[in-house]
Amino acid sequence: INLSFIVNENINQFVSCSRIVNETSTLLGSVSNGTNSSVTFNVPEGTHNVYVSCSDGANNAGNSSTVYFSVDSTPPNITFVSPSDSNNSFVNRTYTQITVNVNDASNIDKCVLEWNGTNSTMSKLGFGNSVTCFTNKTDIDGKYNYKVYANDFLNNVGISSQKNITFDTIYPNIIIYSPSNGSFIKGDDNQTISVMYTESNLDHIEFYWNGTWPYACSNPSICPPITITTCPSGVNKICSTTLNLSNYNTDDRIVFYIGVFDKTRVSSYLGDIPYIITIDRLPPTPVISTIPVPVYYQP
Repeated sequence: INLSFIVNENINQFVSCSRIVNETSTLLGSVSNGTNSSVTFNVPEGTHNVYVSCSDGANNAGNSSTVYFSVDSTPPNITFVSPSDSNNSFVNRTYTQITVNVNDASNIDKCVLEWNGTNSTMSKLGFGNSVTCFTNKTDIDGKYNYKVYANDFLNNVGISSQKNITFDTIYPNIIIYSPSNGSFIKGDDNQTISVMYTESNLDHIEFYWNGTWPYACSNPSICPPITITTCPSGVNKICSTTLNLSNYNTDDRIVFYIGVFDKTRVSSYLGDIPYIITIDRLPPTPVISTIPVPVYYQP
């Protein structure tokens, strides 16, 4: 801290002065009358007070007014609070509410949101050294990163942790599946079930395949799904599983659904009604009903 002062004395050319910081006195020595004097000293962060006391040759003492000041070199502390989305969120919308609490030893000046490298000033609620800053950020579908900056009136700048969020309002697209609705299959041993889909943020795929008509296999209490979490995200991707259908009987009509879920837990199903395949293990039996008898004509 740099302390400057001037002593005005009507007779003596030099006076003896001390600085008193937080009621602790330090002798400065002889100071020239009418001349600007400057001294430096160190204090920890916090609120302090200082004044100067001088005496002349006749032991007449005079004190300056007391100056109160604060030392703050610590940046503001920034904390994300509700209703902010958590880090690495996937949301089925194109906006996010960003709210932070900011605390500091000094008064907070402003908060700035950095969104994918672009800055904008946030709204500030409250005043002093503890405030709340917020903004409602909208954008198109995509993945974004953001952080918040806050500075106090001493220009100490605090920086929050970086967060990531993905806006995803596009439903998964089921392109084709196998076996197709209405198929007849033998159902011996393992049957491959597959689906082709497009989804950039795939979470998992569910195969409901345990009931027989007319049960609705989208009801997990009737037929729990087979859940696969290792299928890839992307365009025209294929996910498959196998089931042993040997316990089904000929002419059983098996109900199934296939659900593709993205990371927002939004899903696409094959349709609003169950799809059906039929077990058929009986070979066709050709039967010759009649043999034509040759008829001969006399010329």
